[in-house]
Amino acid sequence: MAAVRSKLPVGSAPWIMSEQKQADELVTQETEEFGYSVRNEMEWLNEHMAEIFTSSQLYGVSTFERDLC
Repeated sequence: MAAVRSKLPVGSAPWIMSEQKQADELVTQETEEFGYSVRNEMEWLNEHMAEIFTSSQLYGVSTFERDLC
């Protein structure tokens, strides 16, 4: 988001409110982007962990059983 320069006097109450609004919008945007990437990573991890525990789990158990015998 491009910074919008206003003609408000620096340090005035309207200027402070404008700066606070811009900062809040930036934080909200960054939070949404971070949350999106976290959701993607968690979905990827869940898919791969589900694959490990469904298909490979049986192979892992039989491997350990052969080592113990």
